Amino acid sequence: MDRATLGILSTFSALLPIIVGSSVVKKHPLVRWFVLFLAYGFLTDIINFLSDESGGLFEETVYALFVQNIYSLVDACFLFWFLAKVVHLRKEANVFYTIAVLMVPLWVVFSFMVKNVLINGSSLSAYFDTGYEMLLAVSAAYVLLKMTEQGQHNPNQALLWLVIGVFFFNFCIFFLHSFISNEIADHIWFMGNFINIATMLMYTFAFYKLRRQS
Repeated sequence: MDRATLGILSTFSALLPIIVGSSVVKKHPLVRWFVLFLAYGFLTDIINFLSDESGGLFEETVYALFVQNIYSLVDACFLFWFLAKVVHLRKEANVFYTIAVLMVPLWVVFSFMVKNVLINGSSLSAYFDTGYEMLLAVSAAYVLLKMTEQGQHNPNQALLWLVIGVFFFNFCIFFLHSFISNEIADHIWFMGNFINIATMLMYTFAFYKLRRQS
């Protein structure tokens, strides 16, 4: 399978949780926001796809690069807010809320003020992207621990699988960005697509679990 075909499959895999999630948005208040978040991510991926298909002309404008990369800010802020809502512990929730707010000035600093030697055609700031991916992976792992630790009541299975998806995606992408050289990355270019597809399947399963609940 070539890159273009796998990229299309990865992009449109987001439709599965969006469709299934749309049928259960009334069953939990957080689900509505998560589905909207996925829809925004899908729209961003479509813009990226059209940009690639334009032969690079779209990417050459600063405005186009900004539109594509503002998703990083939305991704970081929303997911930390989501973890704060899920954790149900005031101290931890306040920490996640604070991080979500701090993402805004950090994104501005690293995207427009810090000269980034890692800048490439798909990222205004690799420093910001890698940093928040690492922090999200650690935070999601902590929330999972709190949701499943012994003595707690049975966690909401739908929310549990959503958090698992958040952890899985950010941990894997952080690992790929941080510890794998460009030479190796060129040979495993498909991993990012497979990680995204697997994550969308986890989100779909989460919404399916919610749909099965009475």
